[in-house]
This record gives sequence, C-alpha cells and structure tokens, in this order.
Amino acid sequence: TGDYSLCTLVDAAINPVTKQTFLLLVQTKDMNANKHYHLMQFTGEPGQGTWEQLSVISTALPAPSQFDHYTWLIGGVQDQGQGQLTLTGVSFLGMVSQKLYLWGNAVLYSEDVGRSLWWLHTFTPSSTITQFVPSGDGAFAFLTDTQELWYGAAGTTRLVRLRPSEGWSLSESLGELQIHSQNTTTLAIFMDINSGLRELNRCG
Repeated sequence: TGDYSLCTLVDAAINPVTKQTFLLLVQTKDMNANKHYHLMQFTGEPGQGTWEQLSVISTALPAPSQFDHYTWLIGGVQDQGQGQLTLTGVSFLGMVSQKLYLWGNAVLYSEDVGRSLWWLHTFTPSSTITQFVPSGDGAFAFLTDTQELWYGAAGTTRLVRLRPSEGWSLSESLGELQIHSQNTTTLAIFMDINSGLRELNRCG
C-alpha cells in the first residue's frame, strides 16, 4: 500500500510448486517521482484470494561486493547506490522449483520465491536481457540486446559469459561452432529436450 502516481505491471509468473499462486512484478512511482519495484504474490481464486508483498526493490543498485559474485539486497540499503536497476522479467527455474530470477539490466536471484534477493553482479548493467530461458536440469541461459550470451545454474551465484569470450572465439576458429559471423544475428535462444542450448540465427 502507498500513495503512488503510477503503477505498472512489468511481468508475472505462476508458482510451479504452490497451487493457484501467482507472482507479479510491479513498478511504482510515488508522489516524489521515486521509483521502486514490488514483488507481489496472489494466492487463491480470482476475487477471493489473498495478496502478499514479498519484496520492495529500489531502482538504485548498491556498490557490488568485492569478495564474491553476489551482493545481498537489503530493503532500504540499496537506495544509497549509484547504479540504476531496470527489471523487465521474472522467471522460475524449472517446473518444481521455488528458485526465482528477476532480470533486466541486472540479474537478481532468490531461493525463497522473492522474500530475499541477491544481485548476481558478474553480469554488469551495461546491457539489457531480452530473453531468459531455463532448462529442466537447473541451468539457464540469457541473451542481451547487444547479442551477449550468458549461462548460469542453480546452486551457484556465478554467471558465465559464453559470447563474446576467448573460448567461443577459439571454437569458431577451429570450426567447432556453426557460422556466427559479424553478419549473424541471434533472434532467439532455447533449451532442447536434452537441456542443450540452441540458437535461432539470421544470417546476412
């Protein structure tokens, strides 16, 4: 609850574990033009269910931890940060998991459906995620608006950039990867039935 001049639904997801439970990511702007994200949970039948606010997330990111690949976001503390957070999506990892990812120009991770959040800052806010795809074995990948390709997995806070990288360039030069030249654009990524990462590319 609060006095807001603007309230926008950003994305939503269905909890794969708890029946009739929906998560909604909402952005608000208060009377002082301060923006926040709210992670809301609705449980029950439409018109008869209950609402719970799980997290309030500032659009100001804190300084990243110098000792690890993640920073715990504590309510109110991140308001002192300098980096700007933009969130565009929310995804559960797998069909029977409470592990949740919020993504945009950063990746936020939660093991308890959004009640506590960690910023995985191996991926820096220099580009924006356009597609986030989970697999059935706890892994995930995402594509950015600058054609970067990243990979991660449940149980680890480290994100790995697949492209561009030295390993990717070496595999291309040895012919181990199919064509991905400067004239190739990745339109979409997806996981196949064996949890292998695939790309749909446009050449020319």
